[in-house]
Amino acid sequence: AELWASTSLATPIADAERNQVAIELRAGASRRFTDRIDGFIAGGVGLDNGFGIPDWRALAGVRFEVTTGEPQRVIAVTPVVDPRTQDTDGDGIAAASDRCVDQPEDKDGFQDDDGCADAPATIDGRVVDAGGRPIAGATVTIAQLESARAKPIELTSDADGRFTTQLDGGALELTARAGDYKDGAAKLTVAPGTTGAATVTLARAVRAGQLRGQVLAFDGKPLAATITVKGKTTATTATDADGQYTLELPEGAFAVEISSADHVTQKRNVTIKLDGVTVLNVDLRRTK
Repeated sequence: AELWASTSLATPIADAERNQVAIELRAGASRRFTDRIDGFIAGGVGLDNGFGIPDWRALAGVRFEVTTGEPQRVIAVTPVVDPRTQDTDGDGIAAASDRCVDQPEDKDGFQDDDGCADAPATIDGRVVDAGGRPIAGATVTIAQLESARAKPIELTSDADGRFTTQLDGGALELTARAGDYKDGAAKLTVAPGTTGAATVTLARAVRAGQLRGQVLAFDGKPLAATITVKGKTTATTATDADGQYTLELPEGAFAVEISSADHVTQKRNVTIKLDGVTVLNVDLRRTK
């Protein structure tokens, strides 16, 4: 289907004094019904009357096309692609010069010398705070610096602050973020087929104070104890092999409970100051 418009201009060659220049505007539409028949309608209006030009006119009709000879035939030709020029694994290397046509092995813009795709590297990492305590739920992003096409990998640390994944070997940059902490970063290089350990340490974004100390038995030996703090916030930690503990706390007053198996639980009150250190050492007596 088509729409069309046209204008015509007529001027006399002889008898100019008896006639005048005429202009007509016509518009119409046509639609093809078969490959040889179409119909049309149109209308015209005289813009400047003269010989042969009415005030207006309407047209309608059918057009027929007559052709001779056999109709042309269109033959579709499918191009033949040389398989040697194809890049079937998408590593940017044509199959003719690709050592491994089914697996991508290009890691740095050049075909690697060690054959097909390298064995993956493994990352075993942790997110901890300044005291070495695990941070759960931290978002860890791993960027592969030697691969412009590889997308960064995003992971979440578990309850022990740990995260693990497999990726292409090479230089890596790790960034971690968590609520109430400043973003942290670490870099390492891991060879393909090996495991690399990484620790990302995050510092608190909010100023805090520190409660630390040591829990001993009456005989002076370190105890495995649990320290529970209640106040503006609630926190729990455990002593290490030397009976020592550390907690980051906001400013304010807190109730501290120190408990250990087969020993009498003690309760103490402490006051934490910003950027200060409060020391609470405790000796626990054995239960009878």
